Formats: sequence, C-alpha cells, structure tokens
Amino acid sequence: MGMDILFNTGDDNKPKKIIIALSCNFALTGLHELCRSLPGCEVQTILGAPEAISDELMFSYADLVITDLPRDAAGLAELLLIPEWFKGSTLILLDEEAKAMRRTLLDADFSEVVMKKEKLTTLHQVIHNLLQANPESIEEQLIGKNALIREKRVICALLRGVKPSLIAREMGLHPREISRSKINCLARSGFSSLNAMLACASRTSQ
Repeated sequence: MGMDILFNTGDDNKPKKIIIALSCNFALTGLHELCRSLPGCEVQTILGAPEAISDELMFSYADLVITDLPRDAAGLAELLLIPEWFKGSTLILLDEEAKAMRRTLLDADFSEVVMKKEKLTTLHQVIHNLLQANPESIEEQLIGKNALIREKRVICALLRGVKPSLIAREMGLHPREISRSKINCLARSGFSSLNAMLACASRTSQ
C-alpha cells in the first residue's frame, strides 16, 4: 500500500501504544481495562468497524493493534492487508473458533488469533508477549513469503469485487495464475469458496 506505520523504536521511557478497535462496546471496555493493567502502556480505543483502524494508523504509531473481524467483503479485504504495511504486532479476536479462519489470518501474517472468551490470564499473557516482540523480527517474517503475499492480494482483490482479468493485468500475472492463487489460498485455509470465508467471518464477529 506504499506506506509504513511507525512503531515504538525501543525507547524505554516511551510507553507502549495499544490501539483497540472493536464493534462491541462491552468487549471494548473490558479489553481496555485489561490493557490498562499492563505497566508502561498507553491504550487507545475505537468503537466501530475494525477497518476504521487503518485510518487511525495513518496518523499515529502503535506497538500493538487489537481488533476483530469485519462482516463485509471489503472490510475483510482491507483487514487482511494490514500486516503488509503495519510493522507492529497484531491480535485478532474471534467470537467463535474456526480453524479455517485462524489459518487464513495467520497466513496473512497477523501475530496472534485468540478467542474473546479466553481466560483473562491467558489473554493478558498473550498481549504482554506481543508487546515484547521485536519490530524487526516481525518484518523479517514476511521475507520469503512472496507466493503467500501474492495469493493474499488476489483474494483481497476478489473480495472487493475486482474482475480476475483486471487483477491479472494490474499484478502482471497470467489470468490462470489468478485462479490458481485463489484455489491455493482457499485450499490452504480450508475454505471451499470465498462465500464460505465471508460466512465464517460473519459468524466469528457477532
């Protein structure tokens, strides 16, 4: 997307910044209180669609982003692209366990995927560990994943409703490669179709 978002560069005197974007006010309030208990942290909350976090990150840095899944195709496409340009840690919260969605999110290079109903002590530990992650090591995880990144970009474009022929032209790929990338991505995750992926996103973000 042509931009890199700033993260905390290691100044011990600078608080770790957590941005939480959830559509449920109850969950947002509870997670805000949990994160506030972490020493040396600054917490910002956004009530609304998870994709709103992209707009917020354009104007402020963050060490950790916590959000859940959008229910629409365009929102899911935008969310899946965040790890390509955001250099901090990322945590996705699911309402319902779904192995295929978990695999999709981890393949898209989100740092961690956790159930909202997870024990508070476990969630607290996960957030603490993510805040300790080295930004350089996070970026290095993308190295050598060109095929996965290409597949993800194809899926995101299809979710936005872009025609395969246009995707092929914009990405400089043969049209058959678009179909192959779609099939490979869905097969790796365990989804039978894009509609199945969207249906799963809707169930796991109630």
